[in-house]
Amino acid sequence: ERLLRRPARTATLGATVVPHARLVVRATATRIGDRTDRDFSSFPARPVRLDPWTRSDVAVTWTARDPLQLLLRVDNLGGARYVEAFGFPAPGRQLTVGVEWRFSASARD
Repeated sequence: ERLLRRPARTATLGATVVPHARLVVRATATRIGDRTDRDFSSFPARPVRLDPWTRSDVAVTWTARDPLQLLLRVDNLGGARYVEAFGFPAPGRQLTVGVEWRFSASARD
């Protein structure tokens, strides 16, 4: 018997484009097949089937001035409605905006 919430088939397709030396664009599509789970709201827990789903994500990174990077990421761009565990729907579209400061310590004697 398959493990709970483990699909028989999954697929991920990703692409990274660098249209400018300071700009990186990443796109990912993920497809998760149907899975079995349990409804633990009663005893004994009854088996349930979780539907397959597809989600797309996009991230853009801009190096404003080394070592400063700006990040814009949209998870679940298409607003797919899906459930990873029975009774717990996944969040809808999410937007993340961030700033990253990269630095490295120089070697000292």
